[in-house]
Amino acid sequence: MRKYFLLQPLVICLLPFASASAERNIHDIISDAQYRAAARFQVPFELLNAIMQVESKGYPWALCVNLGNGKSIPIYPRTYSEAVQYLAGSGRDNIDIGPWQVNYHYIGKRLGVTKIQMLNPYISSLLAAYKLSSEIMARGYTWHAVGNYHSYNLSRKIKYVAQVKKQLAKYGFRPN
Repeated sequence: MRKYFLLQPLVICLLPFASASAERNIHDIISDAQYRAAARFQVPFELLNAIMQVESKGYPWALCVNLGNGKSIPIYPRTYSEAVQYLAGSGRDNIDIGPWQVNYHYIGKRLGVTKIQMLNPYISSLLAAYKLSSEIMARGYTWHAVGNYHSYNLSRKIKYVAQVKKQLAKYGFRPN
C-alpha cells in the first residue's frame, strides 16, 4: 500500500521535469522540486534545504556507497549520464542517491522506485520529504526526528543535527 502512496504525486511532479527547457538550470529544478515536496509533506522548506546542504551541498548527482560500520565512499559524477552509468553498473543496493542522499535500499527500493529514477530531483525531493515527515510523525517535531533522517546511531545523529543547525543559522534561523 505504501508504494502507491507516492505514485500519484510522483507522476504529477515528473511533468515539470520532463518539460524543463534546456536553459533551465538544474539548481532551479532542484529548488522547485524541493518547494513542491516540502509543501506536499508539510515539512519546512528551509529544513529540507538545510538537510540537502549537509548531505551533498546541493550537488545534483551525488552518490554515496555505504560500506557498513559508518564507512562510505562518496562519488560525485560530473553529469547525469555519468551517474546513470555508475548506478547501472553498480550491484550495490545500500547507496545514497541525489542531493538529499536518499538511501535506495531503505527507502527507494521499498517504495518501488529505481536507482535511476531517484536521480530525478522531483522524485528525490519527494522521498526526502517523505522520510523527514515520517520521522517527525513518529518522534514529534524534534531534533531527534531530524537526526533520524540521517542515522539511528546516537553519535552520528548528534553530529548530524549540529551540522543541520549550523546550516539553518546561515539562513538566519536560531535553532535551539
